[in-house]
Amino acid sequence: MSQENPRILLIDGKLVSRKFYAKLLRQSFPDNYEIYECESGIKGVILCDRKVIDCVLIAWQLPDMTASEFMAQLKERLGTDSSASVIIISEVDHEEGGVLAMKLGAFDYLIKGKFSPVSLAQSVKNAIENAKLRRELARSQKRHLDNAHKAGMAEIANGVLHNIGNNLNSLSVSLETVRDTVEKSKLHGLNQANELLETLGEQLAQHPKGLSLLKYYKVLAANWDKESEEILAETHKIREKFDLISNDVHDQTRYANAGLYLEDLEINNVLQEVLNLLKGRLEEKKIKINTHFNMLPHCKVVRAKILQILNNLVKNSIESLAEIDEESKLVTVATRPENEDHYAVTVTDNGSGISQEIIEKVFNYGFTTKKDAHGTGLHVAANAATEMGGSLNASSSGPGEGCTITLTLPYAGEKVQKGN
Repeated sequence: MSQENPRILLIDGKLVSRKFYAKLLRQSFPDNYEIYECESGIKGVILCDRKVIDCVLIAWQLPDMTASEFMAQLKERLGTDSSASVIIISEVDHEEGGVLAMKLGAFDYLIKGKFSPVSLAQSVKNAIENAKLRRELARSQKRHLDNAHKAGMAEIANGVLHNIGNNLNSLSVSLETVRDTVEKSKLHGLNQANELLETLGEQLAQHPKGLSLLKYYKVLAANWDKESEEILAETHKIREKFDLISNDVHDQTRYANAGLYLEDLEINNVLQEVLNLLKGRLEEKKIKINTHFNMLPHCKVVRAKILQILNNLVKNSIESLAEIDEESKLVTVATRPENEDHYAVTVTDNGSGISQEIIEKVFNYGFTTKKDAHGTGLHVAANAATEMGGSLNASSSGPGEGCTITLTLPYAGEKVQKGN
């Protein structure tokens, strides 16, 4: 729910100063602006916790703390939930104070007695706009993260269903092989052989063990008939259960793919969106990002799938760079026209690299050379690329030489078919 009325909080230990600033603000802003007053920093922190404040106008020195301590406590208590823009008013004109205020994240730093009512009102107005923009940005980032998470979960589920389907196909072939082997077994001819042996009863009776052999073959034939019937009956039961599981997987795959429609997107913007989502992780790992985006026409892609592919490719490079100690960790993301009908996205890192012996396996399900990895990211990405009419390819000069993964997709896109 959006906040309708802008809120301003005045924090000053001096009642006269608070009333003076409140009067100036009420003269400068419409009646729908809500103005609150506090005489101490701790009361200001509590109020910011209870209400969404747009702008905090605070004296540098308060009875219980300084403005810097107030901002530290506000950050500790609310974290990223605090969107208030802070304007600090100092009675002392010194450069160090202004620099410190900006380092603390203050929106503005004013010297008491050196600003006009008009400039104060303008500063407060700008601070309120800044707070609204930051709240909207936070909501937008949350939406993107939620969408990326949902897309990722859907892709993982789809990848799992894809692999279960492959295993079921193998199981189906094995099941048919067992059934055909039993039905076509030459052991069914034992009964005919026994009938032939019975016509030779007199000759067999002349041998000490001839009649025993005939009896053995009859028992063997009866046992085989019984066992083959049991095997075929169990095979039939397995087939029934198999068909139920296969139908469930087919239905779930069709459900997972429902709603995956093509959108007309600018691929460079989608790439930048992915990099923004991973910005914190890249900074944490001290990885530098270079981008080389060529001008491309709008491309038709399935948004959830392209986000998942690009997210997995960049995360793969981050994981690869985590295994090296070099200070100059670099990921380069580029786009280019591939040919008249296709374009390419490349993600290159200077990480651990891949040997030629295993480079063909990097897209296989479960294959990984990294610690604590599951080997599903590139496999799911490759499946998604194929479903959109594209491909993924990896290249590397060898261990320690980094790696480049190239995603190639058609401009026109290819609608993902249900039950693919």
